[in-house]
Amino acid sequence: MAEEGVLVKVPFKGKEVELDIRRGVNIFYGPNATGKTVLISAIAERLRKQGIETVAHVVGDEVTVGDFKLNINDPKAWKELTSEPFLIDDDRFRDDLRFLLHISYLHGGYALRLYYEPEFKAKWVPITLLSYGGRKALALLLVARMADLVVVEAFEGGLHFDLAVELLDALEDYRKYVLVETHMGILVTAGLKKGWNVYYVSRDGIIKLTKDNILETPLFKEEAEALTNLVPPGP
Repeated sequence: MAEEGVLVKVPFKGKEVELDIRRGVNIFYGPNATGKTVLISAIAERLRKQGIETVAHVVGDEVTVGDFKLNINDPKAWKELTSEPFLIDDDRFRDDLRFLLHISYLHGGYALRLYYEPEFKAKWVPITLLSYGGRKALALLLVARMADLVVVEAFEGGLHFDLAVELLDALEDYRKYVLVETHMGILVTAGLKKGWNVYYVSRDGIIKLTKDNILETPLFKEEAEALTNLVPPGP
């Protein structure tokens, strides 16, 4: 995908910083309590002023798009949201449901799940009985259709690495502005390989990460060393 973005000037720790925010996935990685949430909120506000109309926020179990609110654990909310069959009218959305979540249809608070082993079958399942990660992924796919800008705090919560990367891949293709806060270093490496925007946010400031400078960031070095120490030495 060709990059298309805007330069955004925002205040950060007493000074103004300029960031290139692109359509697709923008990852903000760093330790806790370094200002990632405040930074992302400031970016979202600037994008609003530059013409972005509809903003979705996903924080934990809560999803907000304008006046629309959804708790991913609330069966009544899912029933109301899926009361009409308009949700499956989009080919990309249909393909993402099948590939990521093995779902072929949504209606009345239920998902039609596809099972392939030991034999192919389809079964209606209440959406609230899907895995937590499945409900979160479903909510993110939905808001990516509804909003021009999607802001996700603690993106990795409830998502296995494989699903997290596949979900970001899908969100990338929606051509929306997606701002993701994460503490998962392995998502950073995946993002750099795929050409996504990745920023490291620390108490010292903001650095745009590349394959060349990623090992200079203290948090990533600590994660890499911790993972390396878990691997037993060879014979």
